[in-house]
Amino acid sequence: MKIVSSDNKFWVELVKVEDEYGYSAFSIYGYADLGHSKFEAKNNDVHLLNLPEFISKFDRFILDRTLVPKLEGTYDSYLEFKCVGSPVILTYNIGSAYCGTTNSEFGFTGSFEVEQEYLNTLLLELQENA
Repeated sequence: MKIVSSDNKFWVELVKVEDEYGYSAFSIYGYADLGHSKFEAKNNDVHLLNLPEFISKFDRFILDRTLVPKLEGTYDSYLEFKCVGSPVILTYNIGSAYCGTTNSEFGFTGSFEVEQEYLNTLLLELQENA
């Protein structure tokens, strides 16, 4: 499932991954093109902590924009939809951590406007990945 900004400069992709031993997680990949700079991040091992609850709240959000559905994952990763005035905004963090001689946390954060006409399609894609 790929969520693209209304100006096609930003996107976040969420894909369910599974290996031959039955281990499953989600891959979250984000990209931002700011013109003068570009950013991207990917974490192939994110576990979604509240997918059923998020899908239910996102379904209600399509008609009730006062709700703020937030899909939470490991490493402080999240996707959050909110309505700011008229536009629908996706705010996100793709997180990770490194544990070695020192411990470091990393995150790729951002936000962008999502076309409202895409919300129903997004809901169907979420339900297929649940």
